[in-house]
Amino acid sequence: MKSLTPKDLINVGVFTAIYFVVVFVFNFVGLLGAPMMLFGHGLAIFAGGVIMALYQARVPKFGAITLTGFLISAFMTVVGHSWYMIPVTVGLCLIGDFLRSRSNFSSPLANSIAYALFSLWFLSPLLPIVLHADEYRKKLTRAGRTTHDIESFVNFFTVNVLIIWGIAIFFIALAAGLFGENILKRHFKRAGLAR
Repeated sequence: MKSLTPKDLINVGVFTAIYFVVVFVFNFVGLLGAPMMLFGHGLAIFAGGVIMALYQARVPKFGAITLTGFLISAFMTVVGHSWYMIPVTVGLCLIGDFLRSRSNFSSPLANSIAYALFSLWFLSPLLPIVLHADEYRKKLTRAGRTTHDIESFVNFFTVNVLIIWGIAIFFIALAAGLFGENILKRHFKRAGLAR
């Protein structure tokens, strides 16, 4: 198994930054309320499918997805999300990298499943709403959110909603990954931007 080279690490940084900017832009939709947050996340996940397909083609090595998952979850933890986002995301990404490696990093389906597992990081910031609701309320109060906004979030994101949303994330990301792989094959490989 080949290890990541300095060139690979540069690609990791570049693609992680591009991916994060896309996610950040679509997350602004979430300012319109809890249901719109899910809509924004769904758009971000779908848009990320093309970025991650190109990224996986440019860095066909074990650890690429895991490193990106670590960087995203570490940043989210630094800005105030729960610490357990890191082990959950890294664990899922390791499974994704393993699946990619089993197909020699060339299977569109394995790459798409890896992206779907990676995308479950979107669920991690929402888990404290059901696991530590009182602490979550205090955190949002300190951030200046109104009581109405806080209660609407807490009441909307029930355990059932999070389970359904987790399943939806996986399948949206799977479809986005397959779409990205198709775009990769039809455009990026012909243009010489991917192997």
